[in-house]
Amino acid sequence: MELCKYKDLSLYLDKKQRILLLYFYEDWCNSITEIVDSFFKTKYDLNKMYIKIKVSKSKQIINTLDIETYPIIKIYKKGILFSQLYCNTKMLSKKLDEIYNIL
Repeated sequence: MELCKYKDLSLYLDKKQRILLLYFYEDWCNSITEIVDSFFKTKYDLNKMYIKIKVSKSKQIINTLDIETYPIIKIYKKGILFSQLYCNTKMLSKKLDEIYNIL
């Protein structure tokens, strides 16, 4: 799922029973986006939700959540920022798997 407006995102942030994995990206991150997308395509958990947010189309979200660097995955648990993963690591798939499994 991809979102551009904060009011849409806030509907999910307010649902405290879910874990949100928010991936902030831009077009130049294509190779990383492919890795992240393919990872989440293999996962299915009703308590975890993967949401993509394109930085250039989502200024309100970027400003509200104070996103200063990307690509990055911010993980919200019970509506509170729990962790974040900078997506510039060589072992991104392994890191994603580690974080996903501890949630």
